[in-house]
Amino acid sequence: MNTKNVLAILYRRTNADDENDEIEELNEESGDETEETTDNESKMRRCILTPLEIVDGYEIEVEGHKLFKPKNSGNSSLYMINDAKSKDDEFMYGFPIEVNEYTDKDKRELIRSMKNDKLYNLMLFQNFKEDVEGELETFTIDYLRNENVMFIIKADNYDETEALLEADIDKLKRDYANVERIILRTDPPEGEKVKEVEVKEIKAKGNNNHKEAPSIYANELYNEVKKYIICQDEQIKTIATILAKNQAIDNPDLKNNFILCGPTGVGKTAIFKRIAKSTKLPMVIEDATEFTAAGYKGKDVTSILSDLFFVAQGDLEAAQKGIIYIDEIDKKAGGDLDVTRSAVIQSLLKMIEGQVYTISIGDNREIRFDTSRNTFAFSGAFSGIEKLVKKGNTIGFGNKEEEITNEQLYNEETLTKYGLLPEFIGRSRIIAMNSLYAKEFAKILRESEISYLKLYRDLLAKREIEFIYDDRVIEAIAEKAEKTGTGARALKSIIEKALEVSEFYTLSSGYNKYKKLIITPKTIEDNRRFILK
Repeated sequence: MNTKNVLAILYRRTNADDENDEIEELNEESGDETEETTDNESKMRRCILTPLEIVDGYEIEVEGHKLFKPKNSGNSSLYMINDAKSKDDEFMYGFPIEVNEYTDKDKRELIRSMKNDKLYNLMLFQNFKEDVEGELETFTIDYLRNENVMFIIKADNYDETEALLEADIDKLKRDYANVERIILRTDPPEGEKVKEVEVKEIKAKGNNNHKEAPSIYANELYNEVKKYIICQDEQIKTIATILAKNQAIDNPDLKNNFILCGPTGVGKTAIFKRIAKSTKLPMVIEDATEFTAAGYKGKDVTSILSDLFFVAQGDLEAAQKGIIYIDEIDKKAGGDLDVTRSAVIQSLLKMIEGQVYTISIGDNREIRFDTSRNTFAFSGAFSGIEKLVKKGNTIGFGNKEEEITNEQLYNEETLTKYGLLPEFIGRSRIIAMNSLYAKEFAKILRESEISYLKLYRDLLAKREIEFIYDDRVIEAIAEKAEKTGTGARALKSIIEKALEVSEFYTLSSGYNKYKKLIITPKTIEDNRRFILK
């Protein structure tokens, strides 16, 4: 999915006319004599843009204007520094870096690099005509203005951070459509010229931000997802088929939604996370427990649509065909339904059926959002549902839970008894996930592309250390995972615990004296028992 999650620099604008000394210093360094007035006597305002912090959020484009929505900020959004729409704003953003596939740890490392290098300290100087729409200039301290617009970057400031330098150049190319030259100013060897970066013509972007909808093919999606999520082949095939249909149809009456049922750790959410990475479909993942009825403390379900719009980068058409995944829907069901829980289910039911909502996208702007084409996926463990299973005239099976099939455990009758509204259930396809035991856990460790054993093997291979284990190790991990009762997520914690001591040595400065790390079933029980040689 092409979600534009970015790290951006938050700037604050101050009136430069009160900073005469600083203005003179900037003009002298840049060699640019900024005029107080233009040919038609229009007064120019001058401002200093000072970086405040690096913020994580989403960048979108709406009606030709770039907007940035910081995470956990409600409906607030910021204009970009070089957009004339921001000329009266105190705060704006600049130099976003896309971090779609970054983990939180990766983001922290990138923020550290940005603070240590030039990018975070990029103070800007800006001027624009008062009360004239669209006439605004933003440039760095090293800006020079002749007949053509150019940027001069002090390459020495980057030290050896070439990737950051290239990212800076790419941002200038994209963000300033009138730039014709970018010069990297450094101390070149005697006799050599300062390096110039050629910039091809950049076409102005139109107001229509809609992109052609991606083609989704059931077989391709199935083949991709099953490489990562093991022991749920039929479930993945059903989901891939329905998603391909939902994207292909024009009549929303043919659309299907999902209710994924199964114990914790069987891959319900993991399937949709992998679908998001394998396609360009916008998707948001929410927790049903966060939602409350309108007027109560908590999130209203309509906030989902605002989030999906930003994830779709302001492409309303794509957002209206995106996926809304809501976990722990079982927490809004049950025989003790109160007013707020019932109201949440009723609100979601209206959204599933298809309704046009007016949602705010910040800065007092609103859009109309039609949910009739959205795919809704709900998931839950439905703990205790086995007590509601009916076989003949007998309720429940005592201690013989192994006799209950998935079809008997999760169906319209049992979900209704559990507390979900029949109208809600009737608009979704019930998909029962396979339960996982030691045999399945072993298969996951052997076959999944994201098996934690394989990931650790790849990590050690980068240090030229061979990671050696056999089937007995896999079986020991699988048996221990089954005892935890937390599903496949137990595999990671078990393996991490088993390698905790050996990692100290393989991740220390003297790692290059080791060539092999060998673990045995004894390592799974006692992480001090391994062979490193």
